[in-house]
Amino acid sequence: MKVNNRVQQLYQYLQRDAVENAREAQNANRAGAARRQEQRTRQDRVELSQAARNAEKMRTQLRQEEQARAQRVEQIRRQVQEGTYQANAKRTAYGMVKQNIIDKIVR
Repeated sequence: MKVNNRVQQLYQYLQRDAVENAREAQNANRAGAARRQEQRTRQDRVELSQAARNAEKMRTQLRQEEQARAQRVEQIRRQVQEGTYQANAKRTAYGMVKQNIIDKIVR
């Protein structure tokens, strides 16, 4: 009788264990499905920091200034070739002093 009782207890234990394992697997499947659904609905996005936005704005301004400067240089080059260029001494001196001050600040 003792053996049969032990076998019965072991059988019941195995049944409970099997039921618990099935429930855990089912819960894991549900959690995995929820994660997969969340990943499908989530969209990638990029946010630029304020510093990156400022840097891009500065790059744009720099490109515009470079284009304006190139146009001005071309205009002056044509005037020099045609002999119609007249240098403005005050403007030239002001530009030289200004650039010297900027160079000292930057260094």
